[in-house]
Formats: sequence, C-alpha cells, structure tokens
Amino acid sequence: MGPPGTPRVVVGHNFLYDRQRILEEYSLTGTQTRFLDTMALHVAVKGISSHQRPAWMKHCKSKAEKRERREEAVELVVGMLQNTEAQCDQEASEDRRAELPCLRNKLEEGLAQLQSEDFDMGPKEGPKKSWEDLTSANSLADVAKLYCNIDMDKEIREDFIKATPTEVLENIADYLSYCANDCAYHGLEFPSQAKVKKRLIGLADKAKNMMVDQSWKDNPWLAQLDWTPKVVGKSWGAFSEEQLHNPNPLLKLTQPTWLRDLLKNGPLHTSVINRTLPLLLRMSFDGYPLQYSVQQKWHYIEDGVLMRLPTAKRAKTLTVLSPTHCLPNLKSGRLSASDIALARDIPSDQHDSGLEERILALARSIAEQKDYQDVPSLCQLDWTPATVCSSPILSLSQSAAKLKLHWPKWYWDLACPKKGMPPGTLDITVCNCIAPILLQLSWLGWPLFHSREHGWTFHVRKHATFSTCLPPLEFFDPTDQALLEMAGHDHVFYKLPHKDGDKANVGSPLGKTFIRYAQDGTLTSPGGDATDALDMNAQCSYWMSARDRILNQMVIWQDNRVDMRIPDAWHAHVGNLLNPLQSHKWGMILPQVVTMGTIMRRVIEKTWLTASNAKKNRVGSELKAMVRAPKGYAIVGADVDSEELWISSCMGDAQFGLHGAMALGWMTLEGTKAAGTDLHSKTAGILGISRDQAKVFNYS
Repeated sequence: MGPPGTPRVVVGHNFLYDRQRILEEYSLTGTQTRFLDTMALHVAVKGISSHQRPAWMKHCKSKAEKRERREEAVELVVGMLQNTEAQCDQEASEDRRAELPCLRNKLEEGLAQLQSEDFDMGPKEGPKKSWEDLTSANSLADVAKLYCNIDMDKEIREDFIKATPTEVLENIADYLSYCANDCAYHGLEFPSQAKVKKRLIGLADKAKNMMVDQSWKDNPWLAQLDWTPKVVGKSWGAFSEEQLHNPNPLLKLTQPTWLRDLLKNGPLHTSVINRTLPLLLRMSFDGYPLQYSVQQKWHYIEDGVLMRLPTAKRAKTLTVLSPTHCLPNLKSGRLSASDIALARDIPSDQHDSGLEERILALARSIAEQKDYQDVPSLCQLDWTPATVCSSPILSLSQSAAKLKLHWPKWYWDLACPKKGMPPGTLDITVCNCIAPILLQLSWLGWPLFHSREHGWTFHVRKHATFSTCLPPLEFFDPTDQALLEMAGHDHVFYKLPHKDGDKANVGSPLGKTFIRYAQDGTLTSPGGDATDALDMNAQCSYWMSARDRILNQMVIWQDNRVDMRIPDAWHAHVGNLLNPLQSHKWGMILPQVVTMGTIMRRVIEKTWLTASNAKKNRVGSELKAMVRAPKGYAIVGADVDSEELWISSCMGDAQFGLHGAMALGWMTLEGTKAAGTDLHSKTAGILGISRDQAKVFNYS
C-alpha cells in the first residue's frame, strides 16, 4: 500500500477481508491508512434484520416469477406481431387486410406496456412503494443494483478460487478489468465429545442383541426403530480379513471353549443339557445361583453352607434340567431362570429344530457379552478362546454365506461403510436422531417418540392424571402411521415445548435449551444418561459451533519477512531457531470487523466479539486466554452496560421531558442488582425464573 505514514482513505466493500492481506497493517505502530466499508454504510442506511430476511426473500422470489411471466408474454406478443405482418402480405380479402393494421397497433401498444420497466413491479416512488424494494442483501452485486441499478457479473470471481496461476496469467486482462470494475462500483454505491459417544455405542450394541429374543418389542423406545433383518458382511466389520481371506483351506474362527463344545456336540447333547444349559439360563434356587463341581455336582451356597435341591434329598444332582428337578421347582417358584419357557421345554420329550434354534440363539447372545465375569453363573463357563476350523473356503461369497449374520436395519445403517474409517465403525453422537431413543429419554416420566411431522413428542395415557397447556397432536404424515395407531387406542401425543412456540418442532431433546429440564428432573433417562449427555453436549457445543471459525483464523507470525515492531520478538525468533523445544513466537490476527453490521448500527465480528468467557465446563472457552499483549502493552475491554435498556428508558422519558418519569426509566435509574430492584431481578421474581433467563426474556 506504500509508506505507512502517508494518510490515505481506502474505500471497499467488506474491506476487512482485504485488509487482512495488507502487509503494513501487521504492525504495533499502526498506519495512517483509513478504511471506508461500503457494506457497513449500506447496512446502516438500508439494511435488513434477520427477522425481515425471510419476507424479503419471498418478495424477491415473487418479483422473479413476475419478471419471468412478463418475458414469456413479450415473446408471445412478438410472435403474434410477426404473424400479423406475414398475414398482411398474404391476405387476399380487402376487409381483412384493413383490420390487420389496427390489430398490429394494439399489439405494439401492449408490447410497449409489457416491456415497460415498471410493469407489474410496483411504483418506484411514493407511499405505495414496499419496504422490500427499499433494501437488499449485503453483497456488492445486490448493493450496486439497489443504489445504482447496475447489474454486475460476479461469475469470473470463481476463477480466482478454481483456476491455476498459469490460467489466470493467460487471461490477466479480463481479471484486471474485473477488479477495476469492482473498484469503480465502490465509488458509485452511495452517490448520496468421546465419553457420551462411547456410552451410545455400548447402548446400540446392547439393543442390537435384543433381536435374538425379540425383547425389543416390549420397549416403547426401541420399538420405534426399524428391526428388519439385514445381512452383513466384511465391509460392515462383521467378519475379519483373516476370516474371509485366509489362504489356508479351512476357515479359522475364535470363540469361547464352551461355545465350541456346544456347537460341536449339538445344543441337545446330554453333556450340554447337564453341564452348560443351566449356566446359560442363569438358574438359581431361592435367589442363590446354582453351582457345579465334579465332587458335589449341582448345588447352591446359602450363608456359606452347601445346599442341594429339595427334590434330590441327600443325593447328588447330575442334571437340573430334568422332569424330576426342573419342573416341580419351577412350578413352586423357588427355581428361576432367565428364560422360563425354554427351561420348561428342555425336560420335555418333544425336541425339535425350533428348540435347538432357541438354544443356539441364547448361546450366541451370551458369547458376545463382555461383562460375563460379573454374572455368577456365566463366570463358571470356560471362556478360554478356542480356534475352530469350518468347511473349506471355495470363494469369498461362499465364505460370507457360510458366516451369514443378520443385524437390525437401524444398526446396519449406523455401521455402514464410511470413507476413511475402519469397517464396522458406528457413526453415532448426541446429534443423531437415534441418540434419544438409545438413551430412553422420558418427559415427565412419559417416553419420547419421534415424528416426521411434529419432531420430538411424548405420549400420555388418555385416562392418566396429567395437566398441560399443550394442544394434542394429530398425525397426517404416512411415516407416522405407528404413532397414529397408538393415538387411536389409548394414548394422547404432545409436542416437546420449543422456545419459539407451539408451531416449532424440537429437532433434538439433547440441545442446550433442555439442560435445565434435565437438571430439574423433567427430562430423565435410566441411570442419569440424559444428564450426562446434555452436560457433555453443553460442554462441547461452543467448540462445535466455533471450531471452524477458530481454526480458519488468518494468523501472520513475526519472522524475518514480517516486522510487527513487537519488542524482543526478533530475539525470540532467533532463540526458537537455536532451541525449538522452547518455542515462543508472536503473531497477529486482524479480525474481520464490520463497523455497522446490524440495523442498530452495532459492530459485529464472527469469532472474537462473540467469544465466550472462560468456563471450566465449556470446551474452547479458553480462546480469549490465547491472546496476549506484548511487553509494554495491555489489552483493554469496554462495554456499555444495558445499552438497549437505557436507550428504551430515555425514549420513554423523553415523552414527558423528565428522567425517571416512566416506570422503566425510574427502575433503570434507581434499581440495583445487589438490592434485587433492577428490571431483570424484578422480572425473574414475577415469572419465577432465574435472572439470566429474565435477561433473555426482557431482550427478546
């Protein structure tokens, strides 16, 4: 830009982006260059708020549709004119030839009206002009069109991103013209988380195993998922590379020794029934787990004393699953098992393939358990890994068919192959729609259900004692057929409350707005998982939202090419080269500040002006601590306390010409936070909420 001491004014649109790339600006001594941002001027004069933007976009779309219809009408009239002129030359009838000029004159008048710039677009001036026509978006093309009626072509700008330096050099004349035109338009604009994820993966694995015994049907949360069986293979991580690509003629598998023996001998073999099945069924007598030893056979320990089944009297029991011992004790209720129906069917003489499948399903589900050491019955099994060989491998497809495995579709979708990740990796976080279901969240004790039409809801039994101001829901979306059937029987559905009102849908009950509901017990889950998930989400929410903005900050470091005039920085740079382990260097960031970024003419900046204060439970909030002042300098902060509140009170008091004339003005002048007499404290007391919540209420 030239000597930094030369006074100059640089005019540009959103010029803070360009200022970051000016060498002289990275200096503590400063420059005499001043920047005038035309985007900030536009926002201050004719900008729109975020609440106005949807209406403005709808208006622009309507104008574009009208303009398109007008162009179609112009083409139609031009075609009719051409046909009329052709008929004049070919028409034989004198009367008809005399009528054609009149018709042509009418068509020409209509064409002139259609081609008029103001046709159907509203008057340019006057009280009827819509506010949507008095504003625009903030881009240079939109601003130039609004103030100067200039149509700018910005497509060439993409070449600076996509084109190579060689391609830019070949068309340098076009690019210089583009930059020059941009500069000319500037002068014309104003002629006047890992812990919760691990828990969710564990819950998903546990829920997947419910497919074996169909117990998911009794769970109101899991019943919402798609349990259609899906065959899985190597790309889903179901089988290892060794299993499918073993060069040996036999396929090697590793499984617990007890499972190997069960599969080898058969699920109804005498040794399996006598020794293994009672342990797999977790059988107990009067609540005491059954145990087996070679000397004492089947028994249980009560208060340190070895006890036998009463049906065995003093004899040793070789098999528990027999008509003599199993059925009478099950009937009396003293003998229990994890699957009572299976325990009853095994002693019967009617053994079929269905019974074998049930035993195999039970065995496979237990073989996948990782916490077997905590179960007294299961820890008695031989869990030593055993290698077994299956039939010869003919092909990869045949080997996969031999190892056919089914997963429920919802789990199959979670584990589907992902680029750059190992097979079988579960892509699940608190942001997934399935997370509230796996956590089994409840609202006031009633389970949550997800609706395509209404977002997250909860249902209440029709005759339950429950009072709410929420309206009951009706379902019209075909994907909510299951919820519609439940609503038609004995339940009433309600939306989860949303901060934007009844018409808004809750996208995730694990968002920041639901943290207080988890803390007061309104939103719950078994084991307190909801509170942990919400706390973890709250801790990571700031970093998740600000991560990209922080990592993409443009940092210029002090070195032999850039002299920032920072004291002792050059000595530190030389020290870094000599001893890299004690690395200390200075850098500088020029924030992309928009001096007037809102219609209230308030300054905005995406990262640093919205940076959170440091909090122990907020990851990334230590960002401000990374910014240090060099030797001899200090970082100074300033803030106008309750600026909007003071402005509102002054505007009200101005109607009477006296400070404190109105209640708001008097409370602003005399109220104090310490005495609880300020506006926010009073609002909190009236509404029964916290002072921080009252501030949000007052300023919303």
